[in-house]
Amino acid sequence: MTSFSGILQSFQPISLNEMDEVELMNRVDKKYVFHSSLLPTLLSEFLPYYRILEIEGKREFAYNTSYFDTETCEMYHQHSQGKLNRQKLRLRLYEITGTSYLEVKINNNKGRTIKERIKTWGPTGTVIETEDFLREQVPFDIASLKPALYTFFKRITLVSGEFKERVTLDFDIRFEVPGGKAISLPYLSIAETKNDAHSHHTPMMDAMKKYHVLPMSFSKYCVGSALLNDSFKKNTFKPQLLKIEKLKNYTLQTN
Repeated sequence: MTSFSGILQSFQPISLNEMDEVELMNRVDKKYVFHSSLLPTLLSEFLPYYRILEIEGKREFAYNTSYFDTETCEMYHQHSQGKLNRQKLRLRLYEITGTSYLEVKINNNKGRTIKERIKTWGPTGTVIETEDFLREQVPFDIASLKPALYTFFKRITLVSGEFKERVTLDFDIRFEVPGGKAISLPYLSIAETKNDAHSHHTPMMDAMKKYHVLPMSFSKYCVGSALLNDSFKKNTFKPQLLKIEKLKNYTLQTN
C-alpha cells in the first residue's frame, strides 16, 4: 500500500506562479467534510486529473489564521442568522513563504464568494495601507476589531487547468480562542473545490459522490467559535457540529 507521502509525490507538480494563472478570486465554492482516514483514498482518485502545488520541494503546508470580529462578534452573528453579503476578516500566515495577507471574504446574495486581500509585510502592507483597506472593505468601526479565533491546519492544494478548478484539502485542524481554550480535531478533513462557474462534473466532485461524501456548508471561523464559546448561539451550525461528533465517534469505534 502506497504511503501518504508516496501518494503526494506521485502527483505532477505545479508552481505557485503557474497556479496563480488559475487564480479564482471571484468564485463558486463547495465544501466536503469527511473522516481523515479517507484522505489517501481520495488523493489516489484525484491523481490522474490534478497537479499538486509544490514550493521548495514541499507538497503540504502549515497555515496559521487569525480571525477578527467586533467586541460583540457581529460577523459571527451575521453568519448564524444567515444574512446575505456577510463577511469574514482574517490574517493568514503562509509559513513556507513567510507571507501574510489580511483577507476579507464576502459571501454575496448571488451565491458567490469574493475575496479581497492585501499583503501585510514587505514594501506593501504598511499600517496606513492596512487601515485604508479595512475602511474600504469592512462595514464596522475598525477600532472595535479584535482577534476572535485562531486556526491551525495543514493544506494540500490541487489544480486542474482543464476544469478551471482548484481543490484544497485541509487536515490536522486545531481551533483556539484568545485566552488559551483550544480543541484539536485530527479526525476532521475538509475539502473545498473552487470553480469560476457552477459545475457538477469535475473529477473531484465525482470522487466525493463515489464515496458518499455530500457537499456541506462549513466555516472554520463559525464552527470553531461555536465549539469554543459556550454562550454563542449554535442552532445554525448544528449540522456541522453533529458531523464532527459523528466523525469523532467513528474514530473511537475503530481504534
